[in-house]
Amino acid sequence: MIKECKELGKPEPEYIERGNTFVVCFYKSIPTLKEVVETRQNKILSLLKLQNGLSSAEIKKRLGMNITERTLRRDLNQLRERGRLRLEGKGASAGWFLNDEDTK
Repeated sequence: MIKECKELGKPEPEYIERGNTFVVCFYKSIPTLKEVVETRQNKILSLLKLQNGLSSAEIKKRLGMNITERTLRRDLNQLRERGRLRLEGKGASAGWFLNDEDTK
């Protein structure tokens, strides 16, 4: 069982003895913060592949995730710093666009 769990990237089972009872507990993997952020940022990129030039508000709405404006702004800025996105325009009319290599 331990070998199977390791191969699947799952935590090892926990063995508990309680009086006359023996229990084996299997735990599902909990994604790391890095994995959660990467998943969310990949969803942002996918949205912009479908429709380039979305506003921050529209991206937040289409993500369908319960995230704060601050979290979205951080994700968008990280993607911009890595050269994946660019922001065009100012204020409410500003839109986020994929950079050339991401539009392919």
